[in-house]
Amino acid sequence: MTAAIKFRQHIPSFVDVREPIPVQEFASVEALLSSLKSDWSGQTFHRWSRDADYIMGEWDGGFHWWVMGRSDADLSSLPKWEPVYLALIDGEETRLTRSDVRSSCGDNLTLSDGRVVPDATRIKKATTNDG
Repeated sequence: MTAAIKFRQHIPSFVDVREPIPVQEFASVEALLSSLKSDWSGQTFHRWSRDADYIMGEWDGGFHWWVMGRSDADLSSLPKWEPVYLALIDGEETRLTRSDVRSSCGDNLTLSDGRVVPDATRIKKATTNDG
């Protein structure tokens, strides 16, 4: 008999949750993924991906993402999550990846060279289908 896969939904710390987040159990990674909501209003679902033992949901070509939760399952079948940003730098719309960005807070990015880019977005829809 195969052991159940454990999953704990990610709830951001700014949400006041007074009860512990329950651990859910699933028979397979496929069953776990099918239980997750992928039809968020107005956003086109892109894929499920992984960042260590976290399951990430990606929408709009990867420009919009959420941490869905943490699992003890072998997630190696999922693609590795890489954040993608669009920012207006020197008047030009620029696609940025993890190595370009030191940190993000809201719509402000601090680039790896120390520059701060205000009003950047990770939520902007991709203009191409290469994401």
